[in-house]
Amino acid sequence: MNKWKKAFLILVGLDVFIILLIIALLVIPFQESEKLPKNPRQLTSEKPVFTVQADKQQLVKWVNAEIAKHPSGNLSYQVDLSDTLDINGELKVLGINVPFAMSFHPDVDRLGNIVLREKEIKLGRLALPASEVLKFIRAGSGLPKWITVLPDKQEIYVDMNRIVIQDRFYLKAKTMDLPNNRIFFNVYRKD
Repeated sequence: MNKWKKAFLILVGLDVFIILLIIALLVIPFQESEKLPKNPRQLTSEKPVFTVQADKQQLVKWVNAEIAKHPSGNLSYQVDLSDTLDINGELKVLGINVPFAMSFHPDVDRLGNIVLREKEIKLGRLALPASEVLKFIRAGSGLPKWITVLPDKQEIYVDMNRIVIQDRFYLKAKTMDLPNNRIFFNVYRKD
């Protein structure tokens, strides 16, 4: 075999290997441990200072204002509330803005934090499993420290105790009944 032909085949093989390696690195998600925040913030009193009732419209306005305070480089999104919590936005993947839509059922855990359980997720026109889309979201964004994305559980955990209001108060969710527009939060004093 001619040495030029041999060199050409080696070069083509090397190119194919590099392209496959790049594709594998982009497609195979990295493994990160899924952990909830370790030490939930202890509040100064067992009893709330007061309870606040919000409707969906007020909560959407507040949540989207909080999102605007924490811009995330590869991710832009907004929240809307119907009978579910809906998140719509764009995720920048390889320099291309890919639209996504997610729908969650919110639940309140025993600590007063909100657990968003996945109902439906769409990433562009791709039919990806919800856990993969959540991995993209977690890897490609700088979410606030009070939000933890748990792809393997198909959940997003909102640590309400880490949301500081006017440097003096913390919240705990009491009720999140979206179909009946019953949303209550307990307000506690900061340590």
